[in-house]
Amino acid sequence: YLILPVFKDKVFSGYIVASAHIDIMLRDILKEVQLSKFEVAFFEGKNQKRSFFKSSDELPKSISSMREIPFYNSLWVVKVWPSTELFNKYGFTLLSKLIVIAGIILALFLFSAIRARQIINRQALMLQKTQDTLKEQLGESSRHAKELRLLKEMTDAIQWSPSLSDANVAIATYCALLLPGTTGLLYLASDLEQGLAQFTSWGMATPKAHSFPFSNCTALEKNLLNSLSGRDYGEGCQHLQTLYLTKSQSVNLCWPIIDQGETLGLLSIRDYHKLSPTDADHKKALLFLETLVNQLSLSISAIKMRDLLKDQATRDPLTNLFNRRYLEETLQRELHRAERHSTPVSIIMIDIDHFKNVNDTYGHDGGDEVLAKIGSLLQKYYRKSDIACRFGGEEFILVLPEMSLDIALERAEIIRLAAESLCLTLHGQEMKGLTISLGVATYPQHGTSMEALISAADKALYRAKSLGRNRVEVAQSDLSAPKVSSLEAILS
Repeated sequence: YLILPVFKDKVFSGYIVASAHIDIMLRDILKEVQLSKFEVAFFEGKNQKRSFFKSSDELPKSISSMREIPFYNSLWVVKVWPSTELFNKYGFTLLSKLIVIAGIILALFLFSAIRARQIINRQALMLQKTQDTLKEQLGESSRHAKELRLLKEMTDAIQWSPSLSDANVAIATYCALLLPGTTGLLYLASDLEQGLAQFTSWGMATPKAHSFPFSNCTALEKNLLNSLSGRDYGEGCQHLQTLYLTKSQSVNLCWPIIDQGETLGLLSIRDYHKLSPTDADHKKALLFLETLVNQLSLSISAIKMRDLLKDQATRDPLTNLFNRRYLEETLQRELHRAERHSTPVSIIMIDIDHFKNVNDTYGHDGGDEVLAKIGSLLQKYYRKSDIACRFGGEEFILVLPEMSLDIALERAEIIRLAAESLCLTLHGQEMKGLTISLGVATYPQHGTSMEALISAADKALYRAKSLGRNRVEVAQSDLSAPKVSSLEAILS
């Protein structure tokens, strides 16, 4: 057996074990010797107690050739002598030939040993290279699997967010995991024309929120897939120069997020060189970033579409107030909360006086403009916790959680005076005398259910109109009155 240790960078890695059948090998090598009537024997050690091979059971003659060969960690002794037949025939005349043959035998044996060693070393090197390649491929496969898992988790987290604004934490968290060691920002297209606003960020020392026009980014201005700046790539975009006041040796990358030709945002990565220290890594990093940006594009586009559909389903397009469907959902929820916490909920029902005359005089376009003005007015006089809705036609409802009746009456009077002072110009004509009537009801004294509370406010509004319009009336307490089964029944 031949056992060779394997080292990599001076660190022991294992053994390579080879075996050789000495008897068979020597028989093949010594065929010609045997045909020449010479005998040969291989012994181990100087004492020659153990023999590896003997071509004959005869003892060596006094005329013989012997060589000692150190072979790895042992000593081999080779003896060659003429056979009895050859010795008797030629005697001492063949001694010189015997020595030559012995030299040839030794040369053949040493050549075979050296060749075997070279083959083993080459195979060991190939095996080590194969192991390194497999280890690298395994690491690469493991990294790709992790990246795909994180991309899926990020997509799920964005999709499960209630709205796009609520997805900023999920995006920042997963970008930090997917782009380790970097600092980055995600911008989204703002309502301003050709502008971007900071949406979220990750990494160390991220700057405060800011916005900038599209023209301040090279990638957006030149319609590039991406752009690199810093170190070996030249000066950065204008928005980077404003963002980072001190110059850095880091590499910055800007990658626009585009969906069907529309710019949704921009992914800006500082310290990009940490992802791609070599040319080969640069290509891999760009390929992965393209996948990440495409995934962000699809997710942001989907959640924006979902928000738009939700907004269209719950908002009145003319006044931008919530619609009646949303009112039914939220008012019921607010009443349940008020019941648990023993707090009041007030509602104000509003109706535009003589709205039919407005339509007859100024047309439906004029009527729509009046409705839009009242909607804008209501948005100025409600808290973030309040809910302003267009109930139907020219009627509006304000839901005021945790507001008592007295404060609700004061709020209603302020809104009435603000509507009375509105200045409107419809089709070039100044419109004067626009007024509204309001009815106020409060949970629980005017009703303990959504239907009863709206019915009470509606009756108060009707009483305000019957008493001359342009006034505020409070609902009458009548808890014993039967509950109305539906909102449709209230209006019938």
